[in-house]
Amino acid sequence: MKKDRSAKVPTEANPKRWWERPVGIVVLGVLIVVLGDLILGPIHKPTPSTATQSQPQLQPAQQAPTSTTATTPPSQAVPAKKSAPQTTQRAKPQQDNSVHIGDRTSVSQTSSGDCSPNIIGGSPTVNCGNEKEVEAERIERLKFQAALAPRRLSLQQKELLVKRVSAFTSKSIFISCVNGGTETRDYTEDFVEVFSIRTLEFSVEHATCSQILAPGFNPAPVQVEAGADRQEDANTLVKALIEIGVNNTNITRRSNDNKAILALTIGPKPTT
Repeated sequence: MKKDRSAKVPTEANPKRWWERPVGIVVLGVLIVVLGDLILGPIHKPTPSTATQSQPQLQPAQQAPTSTTATTPPSQAVPAKKSAPQTTQRAKPQQDNSVHIGDRTSVSQTSSGDCSPNIIGGSPTVNCGNEKEVEAERIERLKFQAALAPRRLSLQQKELLVKRVSAFTSKSIFISCVNGGTETRDYTEDFVEVFSIRTLEFSVEHATCSQILAPGFNPAPVQVEAGADRQEDANTLVKALIEIGVNNTNITRRSNDNKAILALTIGPKPTT
């Protein structure tokens, strides 16, 4: 009798459920991890308050205090400069230049003198008793200033001198100086410049300044020396010197045996 090959294979008496199989075990493990994270996660997560409170404790570690003394080697340390002691200067009190008048004191608006300044009615005025004396004082002051200033010929004086000497009958002159320093030499050069102008067509002889040291010898500030044929030219020259401001008392006239000579000699500046 033949066996039936189509007979069914007997099944296991206790078949495994899905969670008992390898795939089911893996799925269960994943589910357990996810559920555990969802349940236990909020408990271990730090709250904002705890994070804020822990932050100040980390700052000292993050920001270490810097000290220039610790980082600078002893050999490179620069000693501190001692400041100079400050001296206190007391302010000087201002000088009181005002005039203090008492209750029983009167002030007169007139003062003694020919020309006294006063303040009358709020405006400054000058009461001059004698204008001639004031003018005389001004002239004396100008003379004193002129006595201190060195002698020189101004442009106006040179132009006037050229006009006067252009009338000479003879166009020649000898100019020199004696016993003088820089002031005398400069003054002499001014006269040389005038007589050397081409329009005058003069023959000018100029000698260097000489020093004559002799007992009792006092050269004149200005000396005009002329021969017999040059006396008229000498008169013209003297008048021109006085006209340009030379004092007549400082001019000396002398004659010379040479008839054709006309000489101008400049001496030291007068003291008076």
